[in-house]
Amino acid sequence: MVRSIKEKYKKNILKIFVLYGLAGFAMFFIPVMIFYYQHYNLTFFQIGILSAVSAFTTLLFEVPTGAFADLYGRKQSIVLGLLGHAISIFIFTFFSSFVPFLIASTIIGLGGAFLSGAWEAILFDSLKYNNLEKQYMKYISKQQMVFMVVLMISSLASPYLFSLNVKYPFYIGAFFSIFLWLFTYTLYEKKPKKKNTKNLIQKHLKQMKNGFTYIKNHNKIKWLIMYGTLGMTLLMVFRELIDAPYTLSKGFTIPQYGIVGFFSIIIMLIIMNFSHIFEKRLKEKLSILITFSTILVSLFLMYFTRLYLFVFVAAIFSGFTSLNGLLVSNYINHHLRKKIRATVLSIFSMTASFFTIISMILIGKFIDVISLSTTVLLIFITSFIAGLILLTIRYNKKIWKKIS
Repeated sequence: MVRSIKEKYKKNILKIFVLYGLAGFAMFFIPVMIFYYQHYNLTFFQIGILSAVSAFTTLLFEVPTGAFADLYGRKQSIVLGLLGHAISIFIFTFFSSFVPFLIASTIIGLGGAFLSGAWEAILFDSLKYNNLEKQYMKYISKQQMVFMVVLMISSLASPYLFSLNVKYPFYIGAFFSIFLWLFTYTLYEKKPKKKNTKNLIQKHLKQMKNGFTYIKNHNKIKWLIMYGTLGMTLLMVFRELIDAPYTLSKGFTIPQYGIVGFFSIIIMLIIMNFSHIFEKRLKEKLSILITFSTILVSLFLMYFTRLYLFVFVAAIFSGFTSLNGLLVSNYINHHLRKKIRATVLSIFSMTASFFTIISMILIGKFIDVISLSTTVLLIFITSFIAGLILLTIRYNKKIWKKIS
C-alpha cells in the first residue's frame, strides 16, 4: 500500500512538470491581450480597471482559497483554478464589450487565487514521499525554465496569429486550458485530514498580525518592502498597460511586437542569470543602487529612442526590473527568521499588489487624458522622486540612524 502511494506520487512529478510547462500555452493570448481590448474600442482607463479587478480578486481570495486547499487538497484547488481560467477565456472569446470582460477578469483572478502556491505544494509533497524534497529547488528551476521557453514561443507566435485573426490566440489558450484541466484529474493526492475551517483562518490571521508587528519593529525589512513595492508596481504597470502599445508607437507592427517580446525575454533571462553575482559579490546597498539607477536610466531613454535602439533599452528595463524584484525578495529572506519568512513575503506580495491595483487604474486614466508618451515621462519623474526619497533615507547615515 505504502509502495503504491509512493509510486503514484512519483508519477506526479512528471505530470506536474508537463502541467507547469504547458501552462504557458494556456496563457497564449496574454501577449496580445491589450491589442484585443483596443480592437473592441476599450479605453486605457477601462483596460486599467480590468487588470486591477483581476489582481484585486486574486488578492481578496488568497486566504479563503488557501484554506480551501488545506481542507480539500491542492489537486482540487488546481482543478478549480484551471476551470476558472478556461471559463474566462471562453467569455473573452465569444463576447466583445466591457461588462463581459469585467466578469471574465474577475473569474480569471479567482482562478489565479486557487492556483497560487498549489502547483508548488503538490510538487513538494510528491517529492517528499520519494525522499527527494531536498531537490525541490532543482525541480522548480527546471519547471520555470520550460515555462519560460513556452512563454518565448507564445510571445513570438501570438502577435502573428492575432494579426491573422484576433480570436486565434484565444482558441489556442482555450484548448490548452481545457486539456490541462482534464489532465489535472490524473494527479494523485491523499485525502487531506479533516480540519476546522475557522481555526485555519484564525491561525492565518494571527500569522499575518505577527508578520505586520515584525515588519513594524524592523526598519530594514520595512524599507525593503517599500522599495520592492515601488519596483514591482513599475514592472507590473508596464507589463499590463504600457509595453505593447508603447512598442507600437515606436514604429513597430503587431507581428513585429512578437519578435520584440521574444528578444526582450532573452535579454531578461541573460540579466537574471547574473543575479547571483549581484547578490554574492556586491553589497546589498550597492546592488540596489546599481539596479535602480539602471531601471531609471533605461526608462528615461525609452522616451527618446525608436525602433531597434528602443527594443534594446526596453529589454534592459524589463530585465533589471525583474532582477530588482528577485534581489529584494532574496534580501528580505536573508533578514528573516524561518518561522516568520513566508508570512512577511506574503505581506510584501500583498502590498505590491495593492499599489499595483491603484496605479493601473490611475495610469489608465492618465493615458486617456494626457497621452501614452507623456504618461511614461510622468512615471519616470514620479519613480525618480520616490526612489530618491527612499534611497536618501537608506543611504544617509544620519537619517537612517535617527529612524532606527
